Amino acid sequence: MRKYAAIALGLMFVLSLGGCGEGERTISVEQETSVVQEISASREAAPEQETSLTAAESDETSQEVQEIPELAVRREENVPPENMTLYSSCPFSFDNEEWQLCLYVQADMVIDGSLAMDDRCGFMIRAERGDSAYTLFEDTVQLGVPAGDVWMDLENRLRIAIRDVRSARYQVTEYVYDGEADAFYGQRVVDQDGVNYIGSVGE
Repeated sequence: MRKYAAIALGLMFVLSLGGCGEGERTISVEQETSVVQEISASREAAPEQETSLTAAESDETSQEVQEIPELAVRREENVPPENMTLYSSCPFSFDNEEWQLCLYVQADMVIDGSLAMDDRCGFMIRAERGDSAYTLFEDTVQLGVPAGDVWMDLENRLRIAIRDVRSARYQVTEYVYDGEADAFYGQRVVDQDGVNYIGSVGE
């Protein structure tokens, strides 16, 4: 009897050890599966991060492209424009040279020094220096008079803003002078067509 009891106890002990081994193996397999899933998830996330970086770099590139000046005004010989007369000017000094910002109008639109406003009139705005001229505006304007402002910025660069204001347009183009290229480079900072311009004060 004791012999059978000892055999039964031995079998139970062996079975219990086998059960513990299966439990440990199950836990080990589950851990390995979890690690594999984490690695797969990180690999899937990597292309998304690369795509995100590529999109950010693309945005920076597009911003750089937008910052490139739209307009370039090169030097030309300073000769009086045909069929036009000087209506007003603003003399100034820059880089030890004498300049002036000039507004020209159609010769037949100036009577006794005054501008005879008509429905349409030709205008030209030029920056002039010695024998050099830079035409910043030239157009026929309906019900309006273009204007120009000149100033020096905080980096001692020459800037000129042209305001093209007429019955259905409000447009401002800002130019900066590049001495090395001997040219003005500009961008449209305000460009509105089809508006209803009312008027201004302070001029």
